[in-house]
Amino acid sequence: MSESTQFSAPVMPEQPRRHRRGHRASYRRARILLLVLFVVFNAVNIVVFLGVPLHLRRYLMALMVSDALWSTFLFAAIWMRHKWARYFMISLQAVSLIIEVLIVPEFFQPAAQLTYPHLRMLLLALVITYGAVTTILITGHNIKRLTSRAYE
Repeated sequence: MSESTQFSAPVMPEQPRRHRRGHRASYRRARILLLVLFVVFNAVNIVVFLGVPLHLRRYLMALMVSDALWSTFLFAAIWMRHKWARYFMISLQAVSLIIEVLIVPEFFQPAAQLTYPHLRMLLLALVITYGAVTTILITGHNIKRLTSRAYE
């Protein structure tokens, strides 16, 4: 046979690895989710702070400032893929919720409910939001993948 009639397999360009792209997309989704969680977490704190009576705001001010600073630090650490930050953020939310309930006992006093009827709604919003953020931090597959070194 002549050289011109010989058939050869076409040379195919090498395909990029798909799992690498999948990890990058997962990291991007996790970081977008982190930004949303950060905004929601701090927005609810601001709403609660503005919603409580004026005489209680001075007690909540220190807690809100420390929550904002610590959540910024911990969300940045999660962004930079530190696994321990996820656990500290979950702990911060639990402790913060307990302290807020202890600082504002009017959440549970019937007399205060007559004067400030929106306090129960603020407490409910606080519990639901903290619970949702904590659940996402615990069970969120993309955030777990972001903070795990096994996916590098």
